[in-house]
Amino acid sequence: MSRFFGSFLRYMDMYFYLSLFILGFGNTLVGYLIIHFFGLNSLTAQLIVVVLVTLLALSTLFSFVFVHKKDNLWVRIYYTISASWMGVILSFGLTATVVSLVFWGFKFFALEMSAWLFRSSLLIGTILLTLRSFYNAYKIKVKKYVVGIKNLPPAWEHKRIIHISDIHLGPILREDFFHRVIKQVKGLNPDAVFITGDLFDGSEADFSWVNAPLNDLNAPLGLYYSMGNHDFLLGAERVMSLLEGQNITVLSNRMVEREGLQIIGLDFTPDRNFDLKRAVLAHTGYSAAKPSILLFHEPKETVKSEGVGIDLQLSGHTHGGQMFPFNFLARYFYHNHSHGIYRRHDYTLSVTAGVGTWGPPMRTGSNSEIVVLTLREK
Repeated sequence: MSRFFGSFLRYMDMYFYLSLFILGFGNTLVGYLIIHFFGLNSLTAQLIVVVLVTLLALSTLFSFVFVHKKDNLWVRIYYTISASWMGVILSFGLTATVVSLVFWGFKFFALEMSAWLFRSSLLIGTILLTLRSFYNAYKIKVKKYVVGIKNLPPAWEHKRIIHISDIHLGPILREDFFHRVIKQVKGLNPDAVFITGDLFDGSEADFSWVNAPLNDLNAPLGLYYSMGNHDFLLGAERVMSLLEGQNITVLSNRMVEREGLQIIGLDFTPDRNFDLKRAVLAHTGYSAAKPSILLFHEPKETVKSEGVGIDLQLSGHTHGGQMFPFNFLARYFYHNHSHGIYRRHDYTLSVTAGVGTWGPPMRTGSNSEIVVLTLREK
């Protein structure tokens, strides 16, 4: 456990700390809004609400600890419910904001909104938004783009490559989910598949079932993978052992050349002094004059990627914000490079919102997605 939490503190980022903020502040706000909006004036009722939201907040923290100590059905169910509660908090807060604005709009026009209508709207809105967010996470959309690469080898001309990231296999997203993802990827007839990190969620468990779906996925030009921050929570050695013998090329800070295309994979790193330019140039045989694809989990150092001659960078990590209003925060922290396709001169950056979820198995700020990139000579 001490090894896990040491790694955890090292590899977590703003999303974890924002989640802690939501857990503390969000539960407090929910308790206050329930007392205020539903007119709970008695001290007994108020104490019951305070005790319940406090227990829910603590329960979420406890479930996170338990899921990294034991792997069984009951612990996974407990963790799923606790994680989902964080999403319900966000749904409740968003609904309360909208309903309150409508209420004050009524006031402005000298209209009356009954207490019954107000409370019913708050309850129904929260339920509908919560259900919608579960659906957004479950339904995997396909985004398609055309990417031009200079000096693209004929073997890659008009080839369809699949970019997926942040699958987050663990206590919530299990074997059935992974089979569904692989089936959808296969249905797109990929020529190559690139996975840019966080295949695993970070919890230690029996992942022997990973083998079957991966062995069922074949692409003529290969299947490639680089590690994300949650993969390191599970442990780089554990991840390598799980993928050993599979039809997947693990690019852990190394480069391969396939049919004239340089494919580089760099591991996620929390090192603030990390120099992407130096990391790319360290690979023996790398040439800026040759076409290249970079797999790098976090969409940062994009200027250096362009400067060193990378033609296409594939990244994930941001989840597109996953839950509103994190989508706006992700845009800010990643300088508007948090989700989508970005082109600058001969450089293209593809940032996917990811296939899976972290924390709540819910999405309001983005959709789960698979990205299809068709390559062409520029």
